[in-house]
Amino acid sequence: MEGKETVDSLKKVSLLFESGTLPDRMDLTSGPDAYTFVFGAGSGGITPFEYEIIGKAVGDEVLIQMRQEEIEHKFEHMAQFIAERIPTGDIFYIKVKIIGITKAENREIVQSMAESIRHGSHSCDCGCGCDG
Repeated sequence: MEGKETVDSLKKVSLLFESGTLPDRMDLTSGPDAYTFVFGAGSGGITPFEYEIIGKAVGDEVLIQMRQEEIEHKFEHMAQFIAERIPTGDIFYIKVKIIGITKAENREIVQSMAESIRHGSHSCDCGCGCDG
């Protein structure tokens, strides 16, 4: 019997993100937002957020307590997606549910790496404040 697919380097991971003011109240977002990325393809390697989901399987959930000013460090090249959806500077919670794990195609890996290298450079226009 084959084991369950888990989050690991260079896998294409699909997630649902929600945020709320309390761990059991996801009231800062109107509902879950989907996001797909190639795990570990960031310019600095695995992000602090990715360390929280490594080894997780489809259906697993992670709850993260944080502040607005921590988003850039925690999510790095994924920060814009998160920052655009969080309307508070107070402590809040992000609930992440893993909804898909597949093998990333070579072109997806290259594209993801190119985008993450651009993030944080002066040519990046993501709006997260990373521009150097």
